[in-house]
Amino acid sequence: GKEVLFALSHGAAHVDAVEMDPSIVKLVNEERYSKYMGRLYQHEKVSLHNDEGRSFLRRQPKGAYDIIQSVNNYTPVAMNAGALNLSAAFLMTKEAIDDYLEHLTPNGVLALHRGAALRILITVLEVLHERGVENPESHILISSGEVPYFDGFFLKNSPWTEEEITRMTSYLEGRPLQEGRMYLWNPIRVQDSDSLYRKIAQTDPTNLEQYYESLGVRLSPPTDDKPFIEHFLLFGKQQLSPELPAEFKFREAQKWRGIIPRGEFPYLAILAESALLSLLFVAVPLLLFARKSVSQPGFRGLLAYFAALGFGFIVIEICLMKRYVLFLGNPAYSIITVLVVLLCGAGIGSIFSGKVFPKDAGSALLCVIPLVAAAALVEAFISPLVFDKYLLLEFPFRVAIASLLLLPLGVIMGMPFPIGLRLIRETSVNEEQLRKATAWAWGMNGYFTVIGSASTVFIAVFAGFTAALLTAISAYLLGMIALHISLRASKG
Repeated sequence: GKEVLFALSHGAAHVDAVEMDPSIVKLVNEERYSKYMGRLYQHEKVSLHNDEGRSFLRRQPKGAYDIIQSVNNYTPVAMNAGALNLSAAFLMTKEAIDDYLEHLTPNGVLALHRGAALRILITVLEVLHERGVENPESHILISSGEVPYFDGFFLKNSPWTEEEITRMTSYLEGRPLQEGRMYLWNPIRVQDSDSLYRKIAQTDPTNLEQYYESLGVRLSPPTDDKPFIEHFLLFGKQQLSPELPAEFKFREAQKWRGIIPRGEFPYLAILAESALLSLLFVAVPLLLFARKSVSQPGFRGLLAYFAALGFGFIVIEICLMKRYVLFLGNPAYSIITVLVVLLCGAGIGSIFSGKVFPKDAGSALLCVIPLVAAAALVEAFISPLVFDKYLLLEFPFRVAIASLLLLPLGVIMGMPFPIGLRLIRETSVNEEQLRKATAWAWGMNGYFTVIGSASTVFIAVFAGFTAALLTAISAYLLGMIALHISLRASKG
């Protein structure tokens, strides 16, 4: 709220305040709190929007803002919705920086107040280089923060002038600064800059890759495919460069047993907890009450197949949830839309699978699994094009378009499971084996759905959401191959 107040106090003609958490928007509009804050968000020059920052910005005219400010892009919205995998924001990626520059006036400023300024520096330098900007370092000014590990990062569409930096210096004088340094990077007085920031800022942008992991932390630019800017620590005990800012050394010291970064620990804990509880409540009952079914010919292939379906379906689902955030404007909307449409589509696909593939189930699976892979790839290719074209539409229309994109994929993804159950019926020699085999199919599918959900974030952090999608498609294909090999071996 103070950023809005500061903007008004300095004569801003209009302020667009964008908040993704609906509970915060509701709170500041309630009479009791609104009156306490001087009705700040009811001011005639202020418009409060409940939206995702990038999604809102991309729907505005280009060159519309003198200042774009982001103080802290962490949000609990996705976590509160139960989707820890979606907790990373798209606000500090290469594509985001490009969007900010597109929507700033020629002399406009992007003002950030947050940690990981060193990683943002590398990201911005690469973006400016890709935009064809000469001397990209002259467009950047980084001040030491008043609060530990929260520095001021200021990016302009035009180079900083000596007069502008002099005005900034007069504003910063007398304020508490970390480590007694006013600027981490000053393009006018380079000699006053921090040595590491100076070294990186003056490096040819084509050679910045040398700093990605050589200093003991991950400094590669985050992208929309790998948006996890806060995940800069590497696993294991690392020998950090003494040139690194204190922020990185502080985070390194917080590793669990000096090995697991604190940011990754919740994901590991959830994965371990999920695997253990699923083993206890799914695998153990099956081993106790349906164990003999495992020895049936071809059944190991069926287990691999249903495990692959569970893993592949949930990973694709989570990747879609993440991708649709920028189009729909909120993780909660993305989660609900993807979940409802995919499951409804899967239900439709399940109902009509027997009519679409009426012949023997074994042959049907060899057709439907490649169809799932193709449909997932087509959706991944088409959706960004559709998003760019229809992003300016009102929210209900965007939901409708998202549903039209997702529904065909959901229908196709709903077919492999019932066809697999049909195959179990065709290969079972008696009713008892059918019951036990069906129980194993549901159990393996459910178990690997849980594992896949918790595993997606690790794949995305280290390789990106595209890699996660390809992993899911590979799981589908490998499950089909394992089943096909197993069935052939049983017949032979």
